[in-house]
Order: sequence, then structure tokens, then C-alpha cells
Amino acid sequence: MITSLRLILIPLILFILTPFSLSAQQSTDETPILAKADYKKPPTSRPKYPFRKQQKEEIPDYYRHHNKLSSNYEGYVIELTTSRLPLKRNHSLFDQFGSIFYDKLKNGGYSYCILANFSSKKSVEHFLETIVLPKATEAKLVEYKNGKRKYL
Repeated sequence: MITSLRLILIPLILFILTPFSLSAQQSTDETPILAKADYKKPPTSRPKYPFRKQQKEEIPDYYRHHNKLSSNYEGYVIELTTSRLPLKRNHSLFDQFGSIFYDKLKNGGYSYCILANFSSKKSVEHFLETIVLPKATEAKLVEYKNGKRKYL
């Protein structure tokens, strides 16, 4: 009884399923029968892996780097600009001038300056007017005595 039932059911099942499989194979349409949906995740503000340490952005070597001004510096400096936050190393100011130093101000901002190792105040002022001011319009002359600033 079971063998005769198998002989009837197997061809019947194959007969029923054959038209569907043939129609799927002979389809000339470019779209697949079961199309894959384009699913995009919504952007999140959280990092994908919060337990991993975030890597800092690599700054290429051809950018100039600035150094901290000594706390007991004495002499003249030309202050190129000031800012509330530290400037990024690829700021345009660093492209125009080399050997830039920064000083943390009392109000919490930052001062970016170049050292002026000249013999007289007059020669520093001349350098400021002819060389620096055309490139940095905010530039000022500052004198340091025992690490204390004095605008001139």
C-alpha cells in the first residue's frame, strides 16, 4: 500500500512543481523573481564600535608644526593671530610662516606667534610692516618679559 502510494504521489508532486521551476528558468525578464531589497542603515551618531579607541586623523609630514613658547621667554614676538580653540595643523597660517610658537592666554585662548630676534624695536616693526602684515592682517607686536605679555 505504501509503495503504491509513493508511486502515485511522487510523479504527482513532480508534475505540480515542474511548471514553476521551468517558468523561472526560462524567464527572459532582467528582474529576478526574488528581488533583493536595497537596505541602508540609518546613520547613527554613535560610533560603530564604542569600545574601540578612536584613531586620530593623521596629519601628513609636509605640514609645519607649531611649538609651545617657553614660559620664561624674554624678547619680542610677532603675534600672527589669536583663537579660542587650538588651530588645526593644516591651517593656512602654518603654510605661510615657519617656526610658529603658541602661548596659552589667561582668558583660555591661544596666541600664535613667530619669534623676532632683532637688535632693535625699529627693525622688528619694519619686518612686521613689510613682510608679515601683507600675509597676516591681524599681526601685532608683543613684548615678553619674564614670560609676561605686553602689547606694544
